[in-house]
Amino acid sequence: MALKAATKFVLSENIADSVFDAVIVVSHSWKAVEKHAGLKAILPVLENYSKINSSIDKCTVSFIPTDAVSSNRLFYSSTGTVNTDFDDVRRYQKAAQNAVKAAVSAGVKFPLLITIPYERFPRAELIAAVGALHSAYTPYHIRSEDNQTLKLEGLGIYPIADKSPRFLELIQGIERSFIVSRDIGDGDPQRMAPPKVAEYVQELFKGSSVKVTVDSDQEKIKKEYPLLAAVNRSANDVPEHQARIIWLEYSNEEESKNSQKEFETLMLVGKGVTLDTGGR
Repeated sequence: MALKAATKFVLSENIADSVFDAVIVVSHSWKAVEKHAGLKAILPVLENYSKINSSIDKCTVSFIPTDAVSSNRLFYSSTGTVNTDFDDVRRYQKAAQNAVKAAVSAGVKFPLLITIPYERFPRAELIAAVGALHSAYTPYHIRSEDNQTLKLEGLGIYPIADKSPRFLELIQGIERSFIVSRDIGDGDPQRMAPPKVAEYVQELFKGSSVKVTVDSDQEKIKKEYPLLAAVNRSANDVPEHQARIIWLEYSNEEESKNSQKEFETLMLVGKGVTLDTGGR
């Protein structure tokens, strides 16, 4: 269910490609578009629009109908200021998030995202893509219903600073991890009660290099995980709500390509999955 919800990604440097039903530009300044030859067709569009809307670069999302792109739909999302001491790269995340939200509301299904880089934030394109995916996420309970489609069928990325396939793979990996985290963390308490979470995780990693082990013995949990058991005790009388311990183990059996460099062993420890009723 999780990976099926992942958005289709493509890299494209053609803003006129008819596969995209909208173009989204995220930037700190519309004038910065001038630095990129592949975007020259939309520069006069933004310039003319700035003459009738002075707030274009003030943290707003502007929808601009134009024949400069094949879909006739151009969204310009301003990050606002990026040069003060309290500005950080999250400006790009928020701007892309707002733009995709507006685009989805307008019926867009496959936009092309263009993030204009700024020297202070070399990872702006990646962070903007993460923000776009935030608004593209379809909640688990909605996806579980029959005939419910994703908010976006796909997302195009116009690469400027990083044009490598690795960049796209990184975005895809981040998106999948966010889908799983939000499905589990934001899912309703019945679809994502602890036993259901265990089933979800087992199905997610089936056939992969990740070994999943689930501890469901409540006496063992009480003995070996007393703090978890203490939180879980008020829900423990309902079998469908009893806690689970989920172990994920990834074993890389590949040989190192560099004999001088050893593989790292990483261990991540998280809170057990349980219904927390609060209290003191």
